[in-house]
Amino acid sequence: MHSGARARRIDLETKLIDVLRIFQKLRISALPVVDKSKCLKDVYSKFDVMHLAATRTYTNLDVALEYALDAIHDKETRQLATCKKCEQLFEIMDKFVTREVHRLIVVDNDYRIVGVLSMSDLMKFLVTTFESLSRSNSTHSNSFSYLIGEPMDTQM
Repeated sequence: MHSGARARRIDLETKLIDVLRIFQKLRISALPVVDKSKCLKDVYSKFDVMHLAATRTYTNLDVALEYALDAIHDKETRQLATCKKCEQLFEIMDKFVTREVHRLIVVDNDYRIVGVLSMSDLMKFLVTTFESLSRSNSTHSNSFSYLIGEPMDTQM
């Protein structure tokens, strides 16, 4: 997870051209958008840039992000993909699957950004955990037998 202190975020007044420059410079695919009180309001992603092409508004990039978001996202129905640090791994994995997202914005109870959890972060955690378990179990002569028990006697 990318921590809140290092997590990149933008506000509603950020110019659209500046957002595109951040995407290009940092090689990231999305940025959380916060209001004046630093609470999460939206997420602007590279996918949203496609709207510029579709509406042929790519010549007007000197506008505040707030106006671009109004044209793309319906504030009344938009549900941001978020989670909290206290959530269980299963809950987080379920959100990735059911929401069909590549990242979850980690927020506190006041909806302030704590960090960003990407699908890559989740995969890294799973691989690292598996490798750690594999190393600790390699000392057992019959690895993984403790997980599945003794073989069943199939003779009658």
